Amino acid sequence: MAVPSVSETASSLWGLNRLLRLDARGIESFNLSVDGFWNSFIVAFLTLPFYLIQSMLYFAGTEQDAHWLRFLGLETVGFALGWLVMPTVMITVSRMLGCFDRFYHYMVPYNWFQLVVAAVLLPLSIVQAVGLLPQGLVALLFLLTTSAFIMYGWFIARHGLGVSAGTAVGIILLDLLLSLLVNGGTDALL
Repeated sequence: MAVPSVSETASSLWGLNRLLRLDARGIESFNLSVDGFWNSFIVAFLTLPFYLIQSMLYFAGTEQDAHWLRFLGLETVGFALGWLVMPTVMITVSRMLGCFDRFYHYMVPYNWFQLVVAAVLLPLSIVQAVGLLPQGLVALLFLLTTSAFIMYGWFIARHGLGVSAGTAVGIILLDLLLSLLVNGGTDALL
């Protein structure tokens, strides 16, 4: 993995902006090559601090038996696995679906979209942890946010892979299932 150039980063952020406006042409703004795929993993390093802060907010708000360092270590492992599992599984899935030629058209925007996820979830987690809003309202905001993420994920899968709407739903369900498995696995180790 190399750090993407300033122009590649700017182009990717522009593409992300277009995708957020539901403009499928935004996909073409990303570096849709092998290098672009590997470069998109810079987002993992950019979002890791957001994720760790969220994890520690969760840890502070619950009664955990684990020491905070063990908790943080397992969360970091789970974060790394989450970044590895989906692309690995999608290699096989995209081959089975006959759209492997568009693998990078899906995975590169998918990875860059994680910036949006991190930028939205961290403030919501802080609002929840500090109690700025009633818990019911925070739960509703999380539900609406998650729904929006699912819709955008569907849009990226549909247009990135060039698959049917139903197949894109299946890919989103697969992504959710993989996330649950990774998170459940790390939680079981606590």
